Amino acid sequence: MSDFYTEATHSFQENLNWIENQGRKNSPDWYLANGLLRLAQGLQQDREDREARLKSFAKSEPAQD
Repeated sequence: MSDFYTEATHSFQENLNWIENQGRKNSPDWYLANGLLRLAQGLQQDREDREARLKSFAKSEPAQD
């Protein structure tokens, strides 16, 4: 199964690299791709942090018999 955030991050990074290779680092396209890349990275980190908290919480719960 493919991870949405990983795929999005990879796609935005490729686009950002292409724009930079074209010598258009100060273009609106570069700023848009960079912003979307950072957003995808932030959402991915938030999801990973949330999953870690849930796992930690599950381990701290006493077993119900």
